[in-house]
Order: sequence, then structure tokens, then C-alpha cells
Amino acid sequence: MKEKKPIRAKPPRAVEREIARFYGDPEGKLSCVVTGEDIEYSIHHLDDNPANSSSFYNLLPISSELNSNIEYSFSHDLAPELKSDNLRLKSSEHYARGKYSHAYGCCVLGASLAFPWEYGWSRNLRVDPDAVIEFSANALLNLRPINEIAYASHVLSTYVVPIVRKHMLCVEMPNVARLAVEIGSYYRDAGNNVEGQIFVDIARNLLLRTGVSGRVRSLLTRMSVHEAINRLIINDNIGAKESLISAETKVDSLYSMGDANIKLYKAQLNLREDKPDFDMINEILGQVNTRNRVGISTTWTDAEILLTKAQAQFQRYQGKIEFQTQEYITKALDKFTRCKILPTRAFFPQVLGSFSADSSANEMIVRKMIRSITPEFNNISERIKLWLIDFVRRSRVL
Repeated sequence: MKEKKPIRAKPPRAVEREIARFYGDPEGKLSCVVTGEDIEYSIHHLDDNPANSSSFYNLLPISSELNSNIEYSFSHDLAPELKSDNLRLKSSEHYARGKYSHAYGCCVLGASLAFPWEYGWSRNLRVDPDAVIEFSANALLNLRPINEIAYASHVLSTYVVPIVRKHMLCVEMPNVARLAVEIGSYYRDAGNNVEGQIFVDIARNLLLRTGVSGRVRSLLTRMSVHEAINRLIINDNIGAKESLISAETKVDSLYSMGDANIKLYKAQLNLREDKPDFDMINEILGQVNTRNRVGISTTWTDAEILLTKAQAQFQRYQGKIEFQTQEYITKALDKFTRCKILPTRAFFPQVLGSFSADSSANEMIVRKMIRSITPEFNNISERIKLWLIDFVRRSRVL
């Protein structure tokens, strides 16, 4: 006999506050993460268990209409707004506008709708392990700018681990490789280039027997850029230059921010030379087009361009923070604060250290911007890494 669905439980006040902090505007006001519209919303339970309201990771603000559509979708098809293609598009648009939590919300919703939840009262007829991994990888990407590593750990433990353990053969190789790249990005962002490069190497091995489609070409470009960043972290300028040249030969429209990121790192590379060419650096940065496919400036790249300009001015004037340098720093910090984003360790220039030394208030600001890997994220990622390495080995035998 089919079990009766549990009664909906009201989230505790602490959980409501976290939902407002993570998904809300600066005043904590919520809107639908899919449409972005300020309309009547409901708190959707991602695991389809209305009694599980104690974890904010499981709760998502979406319009009441979409929530009802999901709850009764056993008797009809999903609304167009909830189709995978639309969730991908909306996530991309939110990301471009700097609404990273909403971009994440679209991806975790997409993963949950394709996940094989196992309850007696519910059976997901849209189970798709490949979509779960694709949306999970995108969710990790969307969480990086805002450094919400606890949410990233939840994505890995709740959605990725069960699929990697039981359903890997149902996942397309480019999506597995993309997952490895996104996990490695967290280590690189925190300055651990060794672990970051291990995940890039895993991704390359996963793609060895895959045809070079547009999607794979885009991923290979990103991997070359990531290798360049890993080498910049250890001051391997020659290796970083080779990786950037490799990336330039592959960049295409599918990697919408590829050209901007390559130019940005070329400027960073020039700043690490014994005698930087500041005119060339300004020319490179002047060529950066931070407009992506949806025609909106990407906030994270914008902020890191400002930091790069500040570092260039700082070095030009022999380590002094003059007016133009201060202006660039102020604008970058304002953008980081307003959008709740953090720079990566690769973009943590000397100028911030000098700015930090000016006052205790500045030191506090800079300290809060330093990224690190949590034990929980590291433990889960290590398990996934070992499974992926074993999967690579077995794939070579097949």
C-alpha cells in the first residue's frame, strides 16, 4: 500500500533567517529564484518531503504556481519554466547579473527534479543521473563567487555522491569531467594549486576517449585557463604563458567569458615579469569585453579587472598607493561587498596587503576576503576524487 505523504512542517525561525540571508535581497526580501519576479512565493522542498523543513539546504523560494506544478506533476507535465533548458538559461542570466544565489537555486532545483528520491509516497518519473551531475556542476560554479562552501558541500554529499557511487555509467563523460573541473576550482581559489591541478588532470583523462564536440572544446579551454592559474600561483610564468596560448587557440562562443578571462590572466602574467610593460597591460585590460552571451557584464570578472588595474598602478609607482590606485581598490571592494563576492587567491595582489597595512579597519576587510577549504568539503571531495580516479582506470580497461 502506498504511504501517505507527510504533513508539511513550518521551518524554524533560524532556517527562515538563513533562507532570507542566502536568497533574499539586501533587506532579506524573497522572490522566485526561477523567474526572479517579486510575486507570491512558496518554500519548495527539494527532496519532495514536506516534513523536512529543518534544513535550509532543502528549501527554496519559488512562485506558488511553480511549486504547485511540481507537487502535482505526477498527473501532468512540468511547466515550461521548470524544463531543464529553461533552468539552464535562467541560471546563466542570474549569474551574469550577479544574482549568484538565484543562479544556484535554478541549478539545485534542476538537480532535484532529476534525482532518484526513494520514498513510498513519491516516485520521480524524470530520473536522469546525467542531468543531476550537470546541474550539480553548474551549482558549484554559481556558488564560487560568493564562497558559499557549505552549500557546495551539501551539493556534493546530497546529489553528487549517490550518483557517482551508483549511476556513473548513466552520466556522459563531459559532464563527469566538468564536475572534476568545478571541484578543483575550489582548491585553486583557496590557493591550493596542487589539488586543483589533480582534478584538472582527472578531467583530461576522462575526456581522452571523447570526441571533440563544441561542449568538450569549451571545457578544454577552461581547463587550459585553470592550468595557467595553477601555474601563476607558484610563479611558473613560462608554464602559465604556454597554457594561456593553448587556451587562446580553443576559445569559442560556448565559453562566453573565455576571451575576457584569458586577457585578464595575460595582464596578470605581465605584472609578474621583472620589468612589466604597464602600457601593454593597460591596453590588454582595455580590450577586455566582460559582456557574456546574454549581454550583461559579469560582476566577478569586473571586480577582478579592477584589482588588476590597482596592482598595475601600485607597481608602476613603486609600491605606493596613489589616488588612482585607491580609486580602483575602492571600486573593487564596493563591488565585492554589494554582490557578496570574494576574489580568488590568484587575484589577491600585493596592493591589498599594502592597503590592509594602512589601518586595522582595512586589515579586517581584507582578512574577510581570504578563502579557505573546510574539512567537510575536503573530505567529500577526497572521496569523489578517489572514485573518479578508479573510474578513469576502469574506463581504460573497457
